[in-house]
Amino acid sequence: HRGTLVVIDVSQSVEHDHPNALEFLRRDAANITDYFARQGVRTMPVRQLFDFVVDPSVGDDAASEDAYLARLWRAIDARQAAAEAAGDDAAEAEA
Repeated sequence: HRGTLVVIDVSQSVEHDHPNALEFLRRDAANITDYFARQGVRTMPVRQLFDFVVDPSVGDDAASEDAYLARLWRAIDARQAAAEAAGDDAAEAEA
């Protein structure tokens, strides 16, 4: 980030079959998202990050990951644009 290496410590990880593994992962995704958002880094919603991490259709190769992330960011941008347009419409209706 901004030419600086950021190390995230995951020393308290658990095996995937741990009863609370998905909740721990969701919490980690939320914490990481919150941290980077506070640093001014554009982040995706926690749900989308979580889905990306657990989606078995994402392959082990960089091209597969890049394609998945490109589709994900386009969907996020489209939702954000629609929400902003709806907010603009609501503001105009109130005026």
